[in-house]
Amino acid sequence: MTIEIHEALCQEFKEHIGETVTVYTTSGGRSGVGFTGLLTHANCYFIRLVKHLRPVVCPHFDYRKKKCYTCKQYKFKGVTTIIPMDKIAAFVHSTKS
Repeated sequence: MTIEIHEALCQEFKEHIGETVTVYTTSGGRSGVGFTGLLTHANCYFIRLVKHLRPVVCPHFDYRKKKCYTCKQYKFKGVTTIIPMDKIAAFVHSTKS
């Protein structure tokens, strides 16, 4: 993969932070069905998905920054999956209108 394509892929993931996405990896076994969750972090090395989120009681919670400006809470309650960028085979997301 060229540097330009890698950087474009990184940017694509960053644009979907805060959205529910599905990621398929090049590994085998149970991961073949993909990982679906809230995309909470993306850089050029890995992405982080969170699933089974507990309801956030504060209406000021910012999912993109993982932070509540009123309560000062920074952590998600849920299951976190970290996927290396070089293991991603496909990325599925909703289109923006």
